[in-house]
Amino acid sequence: MSGNVVPLRPASAGGASPPSLTDAALVAAVRAGDRACTLELHRRFAGDAERMLVRICGFLPERADLLHDVFVRALENLGSLREPASVRSWIMGIAIRRAREHLRSRRRAPAWTDVDAHAGALDPEAAMELGRVYALLARLDPDDCVAFTLRRIEHRELADIAEACGVSLATIKRRIARAERDFTAMALEDPFLRGRLDGRRR
Repeated sequence: MSGNVVPLRPASAGGASPPSLTDAALVAAVRAGDRACTLELHRRFAGDAERMLVRICGFLPERADLLHDVFVRALENLGSLREPASVRSWIMGIAIRRAREHLRSRRRAPAWTDVDAHAGALDPEAAMELGRVYALLARLDPDDCVAFTLRRIEHRELADIAEACGVSLATIKRRIARAERDFTAMALEDPFLRGRLDGRRR
């Protein structure tokens, strides 16, 4: 992994403080090598990027490394960002692609022994459901898993998902439909999840 990927200089004296900058102004300052603004870019968007990684991949132990990769890539490619005001959605796109890469490289269901520690306020039954759901998601084709997660868990618009995944709207619709079919079939084989599905259908 690379270290600093833009030349850094101290924050300019007398300018606006990083937290008060608009996203577009923040991007301009980072491109200019402002260290404080580079740190602010991470502070402002790291939480959303990590949440996206967790949504797609689950509570994997290496998510800190994936998050680091996301921001290394963001800083390396910030010059190519055409609309600085849209930097958040651009970083989320990087997080989505990094998560998909991880799913492709993993190709196995994750261990969920620590789901309770990450589930926070969820009760034990809900935590169990969460773990089983993500174990099944990990068995889907990675592209289908990403599309399904963005649509059914993140509730994103189809056009936004297609753009984030770099494919056509028709392709995204096919991936979601296939994922829903495969996920439902697997869930019906799990006694716990089958009971939850039957309860929601009543």
